[in-house]
Amino acid sequence: MAEAASFEYLARRADGVRVRGQVQAASREAAVSSVRERALVPIRVCLSRPRHRLAILPTASRAVAGRELVGFMRSFAVMTRSGVPVLRILDVLAEEQEGRALKAALARMHASLIRGESFSRAAERAGLFTPVHVAMIRAGEAGGILDETLERVACVVARDHGVRRRVAAALTYPAVLAVAALLSVVLLIGTLTPALARLFAEMSAPLPPSTLFLLAAGRVIRSPVALIAATGTLIAVAAGVRALPRSARAAGVVERLALGLPLVGTLRRAIVVSRVSRTLGALLRGGLPTLEAIDLAAQSAGSPLAASALHELRLSLREGESLAQRLVSGGFFPALFVHMIRVGEECGTLDALLESVAEFYDVEAEAALHVLTTLIEPMLIALLGGVVAAIALAVFVPLYSLIGSLR
Repeated sequence: MAEAASFEYLARRADGVRVRGQVQAASREAAVSSVRERALVPIRVCLSRPRHRLAILPTASRAVAGRELVGFMRSFAVMTRSGVPVLRILDVLAEEQEGRALKAALARMHASLIRGESFSRAAERAGLFTPVHVAMIRAGEAGGILDETLERVACVVARDHGVRRRVAAALTYPAVLAVAALLSVVLLIGTLTPALARLFAEMSAPLPPSTLFLLAAGRVIRSPVALIAATGTLIAVAAGVRALPRSARAAGVVERLALGLPLVGTLRRAIVVSRVSRTLGALLRGGLPTLEAIDLAAQSAGSPLAASALHELRLSLREGESLAQRLVSGGFFPALFVHMIRVGEECGTLDALLESVAEFYDVEAEAALHVLTTLIEPMLIALLGGVVAAIALAVFVPLYSLIGSLR
């Protein structure tokens, strides 16, 4: 079975309004069929360039901080509940914002509303929300519970933003330590080897392979050509890493490797399952059809394997299978998650149970992150100690041999 890819579409609704979105499909023909199933007339369907990163929250606008977005939505919900007109709310909140990106987005929303567009359409045009958020807002708007929906969206964004912030904070110190250790080793080799080279040249004695390697490394570090080559290599690697996620197949291979690593795989899977559970639960509670909710959850998963599993799940639901039956054969989602889905289906409380599952895997991710960051520091220290020990051996072994020969 071919892995699902992400397709962007431009389509027309029955009322003539043009809409944009994304679908997960195995081919362009399948994507067109998926768009038509939503009662839309496809105008253009093309392969998009998804970036499957280890991001905690794929936002529609990276320029707007998650904290600002959460604050805006909660303030909007409170003022809407108090009966303040929407245009007045946007004016007041735009004046209070410090970030220029959010101010500009609110100005775009204000202009769209003045033209007579719906709030959900204005939110989509502003580029402030993801397709998942827009779908939730559209459902809440249709049901007359926009304030409650915005509170729910704010909770989803706040949870995911909090997880991303904690992961970044936890990994910052190990990353700084690793860079400092690398620079220390490079500086040590670069300053030590010139004197050693002169000393060993005067000895005229055969040197062990470790010492020859150390002297060669010193020459490379001090060479301008090597510096240019190293810089070019780093740029090429960075460009390759940046371009790699654009291929769904390559991103899937990278994720399989990550999932196979101890602790890293546990953390990655827990984060993705938590995000999918929370998104799917919020969409179902907002009244969206199951198939559309699964499609949107696949778009926001941030994982090519999870997106592929959800795409297969969507196809199977059309054939009459249950959620749990298909998730068992999908392979990505843990057994506990599948069991909880089965219980939710049987009890008719799938949306509430999905939110409980999200909270459970939040705790799992926190635990895995704590263990990972606890182990990284001693591992880096041990690695640095091993490198220093190897350098010391490469220096002292020939010296001891020379002293022994003099005796």
